[in-house]
Amino acid sequence: MAVLAKRPWELADRVLIQTSGLPKLQDLSKEIRLLHMQHGFNDDPIVCDYVVHHLAKERKYVAISYTWGDSTPTREIEVAGQTVRVHENCFQALRQARNYYLPTVQIKDLWIDAICIDQSNPVEKSLQVQSMSSIFGRAHVVAVYLGLDETTI
Repeated sequence: MAVLAKRPWELADRVLIQTSGLPKLQDLSKEIRLLHMQHGFNDDPIVCDYVVHHLAKERKYVAISYTWGDSTPTREIEVAGQTVRVHENCFQALRQARNYYLPTVQIKDLWIDAICIDQSNPVEKSLQVQSMSSIFGRAHVVAVYLGLDETTI
């Protein structure tokens, strides 16, 4: 009998990011939360606030797609004055987006599913997932983060 290896993208194995103090969305299918990033350098703490954005309105933001990586949140960021533990790849994606997009194209607002969607609310999660084509389609930039380069040459 073959034993299947665990796949990192299986939801059952994921430890959800715990967020508190999320601003309420009035229309779950037409509004999203964005992270408004503060400036920082490579190893500075990631500090941001939430801002609610209606998808019908014009606003420049970066939508980030990333590989999940490890299943347990181990890194800390600050969101709206609260410490939030995030997965390593989420942390690295945010850090690289902050280090690149803030100084080059001066976009401070980011959307990343793990933090911008209330993961403990199944209704919100379902409606926001259904809106992902609009979320990514209306972004000024879509960034894809595949992980740190761990190859040895």
